[in-house]
Amino acid sequence: MKLAIIGASFGQEKLCIKARNMGIETIGFAWSKGATCKDLFNKFYDISILDYEKIIDICKQEKVDGVVSNASDLTTEAASYIADALKLPCTPYSVIKKIFDKHSVRELTQNIENLHQIAYYEYNGQKPAFLPCIIKPISGNGKKGVSFVST
Repeated sequence: MKLAIIGASFGQEKLCIKARNMGIETIGFAWSKGATCKDLFNKFYDISILDYEKIIDICKQEKVDGVVSNASDLTTEAASYIADALKLPCTPYSVIKKIFDKHSVRELTQNIENLHQIAYYEYNGQKPAFLPCIIKPISGNGKKGVSFVST
């Protein structure tokens, strides 16, 4: 079995080790600079993780059985796009794009029983509905781009 892993940062290290322990051949894709776990892959391609079409071509040549990531929004999006294009099992790229839209996800999940959400609204440039508040970008996840606004 061959597994393409998008990204080679610290976040991918456990994934590489687990795959190796399971006897799975790993093929890594990332820039060499900063690729802290590039030596853990069976093969490593020094390439931008955003060069989807080139990675797809390499994955076809390598006859990979799966495409995964374990590190960030960027690598998750890339892995989904590439796996989807190769018709491999994955969370479809269209779903990943929807999940990254926080407002859309909150709207879709607002009526789920026992799922308690914090108050939120989509800011449209007008005076904030309430202060102080936390501003989060609609796209992405985690703490990236989060601001506290008191006035």
